[in-house]
Amino acid sequence: MSEMHIKALEQVLGQQMETDGKGTYVVTLDGVPLLLRFVEAEELFLLHIEIGYAQTAGGIVHTQLLGANFLLSETGGAALSLNTQSGMAALEMPLSVAGKLPEFFVEQVEHFVNLADIWTQKLKEWNEQACEQVNSQLDAIMQEPMSDNAMGGQNLQMFRA
Repeated sequence: MSEMHIKALEQVLGQQMETDGKGTYVVTLDGVPLLLRFVEAEELFLLHIEIGYAQTAGGIVHTQLLGANFLLSETGGAALSLNTQSGMAALEMPLSVAGKLPEFFVEQVEHFVNLADIWTQKLKEWNEQACEQVNSQLDAIMQEPMSDNAMGGQNLQMFRA
């Protein structure tokens, strides 16, 4: 069943997808790999696409990602995930093809890719805001006058004449 869906997607994309022969397919869209994994027992594809790195400064971006994921209320039915080893955020969505025409599958993949574009932009904006907040906090710290209490007065005594 998955083959007719993949062939329909390849036709729309105008390119062949790479496959491992075990139900995993990959195609690169604008330099970003879109991974589709077919789960035969469930007759569904798991769609996965990376949306960018999530800034770790202050945990601000991670909090926003988790908040958007709550009940999938802001993700159009997809889920946001984070690879903690690489720091890469991703969008993932199961897509049942049981009894569905290939055209339906193609429309849903296009919808998913459009969602990924939206989330890539949101993540970029959140990362910029997080960096601005951290830079603002660092600027404020750097502009504060040093006091004996700022670093534990005894440590500063050794630098005084």
